[in-house]
Amino acid sequence: MSSDLSRPSVYTPFLRRFTDEPARDLAETIALCHQVKATYGNSVWSQDDLIERLNGHCAEIVRQAVQLPEYSPFLEALDRCQKAVIAGEGIIVSFPDIDWNSARLSMKEQVDLRRFLRAKQRFLANFDRVGEMFVEAICYVMAGIVHEMPAFSDEDPDTLSVPLISLLSDPKDTVARIMGTFMTEPLVNAGLFTALQKRFYENQCRVSGLVPYQETKRPLVGPDESDLGPEELVDAALVHPQNRKILCSHIVISSPFSAVVASFRHCGRITLRVGSFDGSNFQPNDQWRMTH
Repeated sequence: MSSDLSRPSVYTPFLRRFTDEPARDLAETIALCHQVKATYGNSVWSQDDLIERLNGHCAEIVRQAVQLPEYSPFLEALDRCQKAVIAGEGIIVSFPDIDWNSARLSMKEQVDLRRFLRAKQRFLANFDRVGEMFVEAICYVMAGIVHEMPAFSDEDPDTLSVPLISLLSDPKDTVARIMGTFMTEPLVNAGLFTALQKRFYENQCRVSGLVPYQETKRPLVGPDESDLGPEELVDAALVHPQNRKILCSHIVISSPFSAVVASFRHCGRITLRVGSFDGSNFQPNDQWRMTH
């Protein structure tokens, strides 16, 4: 008798037996989409040039925090990387354009869409706090990469094409810091950088010889514990096999020969002043530090 009582109930509410459940789910999805879209359309986050504004906002914070090298290929690579990371954060910078008169979504597509809409809804309700966390994480990573670079400029006539990761003073530590920055608990709880976090985890499982999402007692192999070389490490730990240029650490740049052969190791502290982004200006209101 006790085993029967422990089974899940198969009872269906009486009125629900006479309703079309798929149609009901679709109607709820459409209503949620219209509601979130209206809130999004009335916010600063729906501006057409939002990615450019956020990119410029982050660039200014990084510029105030570290001394940028006067070398245009590196700055262009950094800019492309930063834009790619910003553009990839759909819950902040985009909204799906769906024609509900002709759309035919599968059940999985509806579930994914509702998950996105609820994440977007949470962001819009807490955009001051979550938006600042978003900007802070990106600036932390970009300033950290710049901080690890040797000094060089456009005036150096001798150049070699090398992966950026090869110029960093401690590639493994830098990769570990990039992953760690995007995977902190506050960012996970805020629903930020979920695509990057998923990519990092699955790639780290592959490097560790583990099956993603399966319980195991074997630990994941961290970037700073890997025997891979700098380029192999970036490919294995950071980058999706089908999208090898999403992060700045794998962009090939023409680097001055002096920077390639220079011995470059230093310690220091980066201080970033982080403010609230309102779409038009920037007012510093806090500080955070990266101790190196």
